[in-house]
Amino acid sequence: AGVFLEGLVFAAVLSTVPVIILRYLDRRERESPWVFAIAILWGALIATGMALPLNTGIIMAVGRWLEQYPEIGEYLGPHGAMLLGAPLAAPVVEEATKALGVVLLFAFLRAEFDNMRDGFVYGALVGIGFNLLEAPLYVAQGYAEYGVAPWGLQFGARFALFGLSGHAMFTGIFGALLGVARQTRRLWIRIAAPLIGLVLAILAHTLNNSLGLIITILLRSSGEELPEPGPPPQAPFLEAWIQTSIQNLIIFLPFVMIMLVML
Repeated sequence: AGVFLEGLVFAAVLSTVPVIILRYLDRRERESPWVFAIAILWGALIATGMALPLNTGIIMAVGRWLEQYPEIGEYLGPHGAMLLGAPLAAPVVEEATKALGVVLLFAFLRAEFDNMRDGFVYGALVGIGFNLLEAPLYVAQGYAEYGVAPWGLQFGARFALFGLSGHAMFTGIFGALLGVARQTRRLWIRIAAPLIGLVLAILAHTLNNSLGLIITILLRSSGEELPEPGPPPQAPFLEAWIQTSIQNLIIFLPFVMIMLVML
């Protein structure tokens, strides 16, 4: 609990960077700080609260399925349930719970939700809130499991690209395309744009969560042994931040370009 609370403070400090960037993007028509706070709190409290039990249930179901097929479990290694469950559960569950918050802002604060840029800002804020709680949670889980808190690795990776990668980018893309529905009078675009945004957010999130599974399959295909279970590496924050930022720019380049074009 102490590690989690300490991590929560660090995450709040690091989250100020993407919030400042979003305030700058919103400079032409400043939204109320209360609206910013509501979006962040939805991601941090409501979206995480709804997603956590659903994710856990799906991963446990995957674990039970692997027990029926031990050869697959042996192929994937001791973390097979997480490797399979993470791409199946989190993208759909988490993007849906985060998107719900953006949709509620769209419905109840229509005067504050004018266009694609507003949609991106609100979506990214919800993603920042989700990351605000998720980052210290993973640090605390690492400490509980191995007795070592992976501060640099988790915070460097989860706040890559100045905190606008990961959850902020995924839900920001959905929010921007929801903003298209606000700008157009064509009914079919109003319906299609948010659905496309949600699909893009889920696809980007699935790609992110599939990296561990892809690496495992590549190692098996080349005949190499999987690494032994153990504590995560203690990478310095700056090193993890730079490496993950470069990795995200390469792997998620199509989604980064979509985000930039929409802005």
